[in-house]
Amino acid sequence: HLREAERRAEALEDQRRLGRVYGYLTHVLFLMGDVDRAIEEGQRALLISDATGDLGVQVVANTYVGLALFNRGDYRRALDLHRRNRDLLEGDLIGELFGLAGHPSVFCRTFLAHCLAELGQFADGIAYGEEAHRIAEGFKRPYSQIFGDWGLGHLYVRKGDFDKSIPRLEHGVMLCQTMGIRFMFPWLASL
Repeated sequence: HLREAERRAEALEDQRRLGRVYGYLTHVLFLMGDVDRAIEEGQRALLISDATGDLGVQVVANTYVGLALFNRGDYRRALDLHRRNRDLLEGDLIGELFGLAGHPSVFCRTFLAHCLAELGQFADGIAYGEEAHRIAEGFKRPYSQIFGDWGLGHLYVRKGDFDKSIPRLEHGVMLCQTMGIRFMFPWLASL
């Protein structure tokens, strides 16, 4: 469906729609395990967002390229993209979804916590994780709350502070189960 959307956006010469297609294609390719192609498609979305000034495309592309880079182990480049979103998503934009299932303002802070945990920068990671959790709790959207729990849970596992990680992970697992959000369950339960 995304390739068909790509063909139609190209035929219309609609760069904004094409950027959105590449942003979502980045996520699909990542989920399929094709991290290299995900990053390529995400870079295309970022180029379009730069050319068009489309904030939604930029936020989606930063999110998904940053996630792919994290999973490749390129934490520093992932940090850069998630910091960009963190800087963009302040004030009134903190609650915007940009077409995503949860709040990108929570996602970027969660992934900042993840990256910093992998680099051993726990104090900064905790600050971002707490911020993500606070924002998510304020919106009371389970998907965002699960991400907030996952961010802190992951960081505290990496730090070896299981007394702090277990309550966050248990809460996230409980939300996954009670709200039927199966997608995130393995990510939290495996920790």
